[in-house]
Amino acid sequence: MITHQYKRLVSMLLSAALVFGLFAGVGSLSTVEAATQDQPDILLQRNAEWKYFDQGQDLTTVWRSTYDDSSWESGFAPFGYKDNGSGIATTEFGPLGTIVDYGTDKKLKHRTTYFRTNLQVNKDQIDGYGQILGTFGIDDGAVLYVNGHEVRRMGMPEGEITYDMKATSSKDLPVIYGDVDLTEPLKTYLQDGNNEIAVEIHQQSDSSSDLYFDMELTALAQAPALDISKVTVTFHGDATSAKGFTWYTPLGSSQSDVQVVENRGAAPDFSQALAFSGRTSVSSNSPGEHVHKAEATGLMADTSYYFRVGDQSLNVWSEVGTFQTAPISGAFTFIDLTDTQAKEEDEAMLSAATLSKALATIPDAKFVVHNGDVVENGTSEQEWNWLLGHSQSSLLNTTIAPSAGNHENKNYAFYEHFNVKQPGNAATITGAYYSYDYSNAHFIVLNSNENSSEYANFSAEQVAWMKQDVEQAKAAGADWIIVNIHKGPYTTSNHATDSDIIGANGVRNKIAPLMNELGIDMVLQGHDHIYARTKPIKSDGTAEDFTKNYRDA
Repeated sequence: MITHQYKRLVSMLLSAALVFGLFAGVGSLSTVEAATQDQPDILLQRNAEWKYFDQGQDLTTVWRSTYDDSSWESGFAPFGYKDNGSGIATTEFGPLGTIVDYGTDKKLKHRTTYFRTNLQVNKDQIDGYGQILGTFGIDDGAVLYVNGHEVRRMGMPEGEITYDMKATSSKDLPVIYGDVDLTEPLKTYLQDGNNEIAVEIHQQSDSSSDLYFDMELTALAQAPALDISKVTVTFHGDATSAKGFTWYTPLGSSQSDVQVVENRGAAPDFSQALAFSGRTSVSSNSPGEHVHKAEATGLMADTSYYFRVGDQSLNVWSEVGTFQTAPISGAFTFIDLTDTQAKEEDEAMLSAATLSKALATIPDAKFVVHNGDVVENGTSEQEWNWLLGHSQSSLLNTTIAPSAGNHENKNYAFYEHFNVKQPGNAATITGAYYSYDYSNAHFIVLNSNENSSEYANFSAEQVAWMKQDVEQAKAAGADWIIVNIHKGPYTTSNHATDSDIIGANGVRNKIAPLMNELGIDMVLQGHDHIYARTKPIKSDGTAEDFTKNYRDA
């Protein structure tokens, strides 16, 4: 058992384990890229000529299909503006080809801008394609129509689309939606001969500084084989008897199945496996992919299992992975890492090598804690492809317990990649908060991406939950209470003077005293890319001394 007299020793061991994780602070290929060698046919080329209407008027729905757009302006994509005149571009589509008008007031720009073009197709040829894909450059949100029928929306809320509707995407740069599977709707709505393609671009605020739009449609003779990617294993409920699973596939897979068989040292026989079914949704980041989530329950404590995830109806399965359920009691070791924050593929490869090295160096580590900022841009699915793809062999054979960082605080980016058991009715668009027990330790994972008038980075609901959660954990006999948080209360680096840290309602002034009151034993945090640990910090914010801090090279 982990006892209080060993806490200082374990703290030192955890700090040593941290070294292996933090070097990465400095994902597989997309399913379509890896699936086929076919050369695509271009149905609608990028940088094409479009008609556009940028006069800030509500055209309702009449413009989406057959419509007289002879009075509209025409130009070549990409379309958009940057209101400070500095320009805007993407690697995929290039710099702006046509500047559109946003009005006379930078604080009250046109909410919606409209675009139309014609597409000539042979219906027999369209029906013969194995897959039709779209690639989009969007800032901020968009809705695509074919002959008046909505085909896809990106960065937009649910519900009826109106001129005044605001986009949900709020990235500073255009979002690239790559390889969006449009096969079914385009085969349904495209007709022989002329077709009307219409797109409306929405801003997320009246003062949004930029707009960007371009797109391309391509078609493949053969549909790619289904590929299962981005598999993660997490705590979900009772760690002695359950696990959560998340994985991604193309839209052709709609079932979410997990098979689990006890690891007795021989090759797994999945014909004798325990079977569990989950749920499927379209990815918010990547509309051409399904997010699959499921849980395995009723397992034996302190037991090693083989597993695979996939679609039983298609007989498509992932590589085989392993996991171990938690023991009822006893000492244990885990690895802590943070701010892997990969924005390029080489950084994701470094992160993967770091994780692999940590697991090899500490082979008895039962799970991996991550303190947030998994990727640099949470709404860029390519970055998740790189990070989770290159780490896949490690992630298939460990359990990860992550917290949400401020770099994955939008568009359900964190929550969709990890199957964690958040409290009922808790918001998950910015991340998730949850807890789990492991042996005699209770772990609380906070989401520092929320906000309220009382707490800079937390909702009042989350703070109330934390208080109740600690009370219940102590009543159940937990010897250790450990918090995993991205934006922690104390640091000696750049974020030490941020207002959400040291402000009147900041983490240091509001959450740190509460942690002291609740008797939190240890806080694991990220955000500032330094190595640091302290002796216990007193209720007045002081500690006996600090150990040496090491900055990243």
